[in-house]
Amino acid sequence: MPVGNDVVDLHDPDNQPDAIHPRFDRRVFSDSEIELIEAISTVPDRHILRWTLWAAKESVFKLVQQGNESIPFRPRSFETRLPAADRAEVTFDGSVYPVVLDITEQRIHAVARTSETVPASGIDQPARQPNSADASMLVRAQAARVIGERLGIEPEDIEFTGKIPRATHDGKRLPVDVSLSHHGRFLAHAVLWAAVFLAVPLAGCSSPTEPDTVTAVARAVWQAQGIDSYRFDYERFCFCAFIGPVRITVEDGAVVAVESLVAERPTMPDVATFPTFDDLFDELAAAEASDPVRFDVVFDPLKGYPVSASVDISFQIADEEFSFGITSFEAIEPVPSG
Repeated sequence: MPVGNDVVDLHDPDNQPDAIHPRFDRRVFSDSEIELIEAISTVPDRHILRWTLWAAKESVFKLVQQGNESIPFRPRSFETRLPAADRAEVTFDGSVYPVVLDITEQRIHAVARTSETVPASGIDQPARQPNSADASMLVRAQAARVIGERLGIEPEDIEFTGKIPRATHDGKRLPVDVSLSHHGRFLAHAVLWAAVFLAVPLAGCSSPTEPDTVTAVARAVWQAQGIDSYRFDYERFCFCAFIGPVRITVEDGAVVAVESLVAERPTMPDVATFPTFDDLFDELAAAEASDPVRFDVVFDPLKGYPVSASVDISFQIADEEFSFGITSFEAIEPVPSG
């Protein structure tokens, strides 16, 4: 789940109305955006609107570039609407991306996302305005503090690699997406956790200070529950013969019964072909280890088991992607044998 953010220092000398090129607006804004700017009568208000539109565009560009680094920044192709003072909607390549705006007299901060999950974001203003190299170092340290506090890692042990920053620890990518921005006097970050369960304390995780992958952390939370017998409704979407929905019953860690939930009952495969939660964790762990192009997985915030997944290993392969959803989970008592 990628995220993007951009910060604009409204008092930076290089972006003042008398400093920008006369044709700047025509180069970067669509006709409808120019109409919005020209409808503002005062120069200070027009200045704020101009850079609000710019920050929204830039934040969405950073978001979509996380999925495809080859996308060029052509500002006019990112068209912005402002339905509210604290919110923008940016359309790019047929998709609409929500953007949260935080605007003061001093600066504008825009945070873009692709889902209802709210990123953690923040702004720092160092006591002395940093140069570009120092600002890049400081904003990474800022994001490392946020990530380290959440995951129990010392900030100095977190590194950012690549043109598009990826947070890593001991050479392994951490389960977060990160966007970094700095301009003038301000440093800004946005961090989006790869799974909803990371938004709550991981009580019961066997190794909270040494996370491995998002799937490994979730599996540790699930295993800490000590639940070996349970029932859940399951539906799968993939290039496979049977997708459900079905109700799966697991006792002592093994599937013992599968019931179809559709009106016209199909011929059921053998129960051994249906997954337990351990099987799904194995599948997700293998997919995550293969550096997939999409790994959107949500885990239960209390028990850790997977609630939904949408995984694509490679854009070049047509039959390896899969999705599934789980509902109506309940722990049960196993039926006594004999």
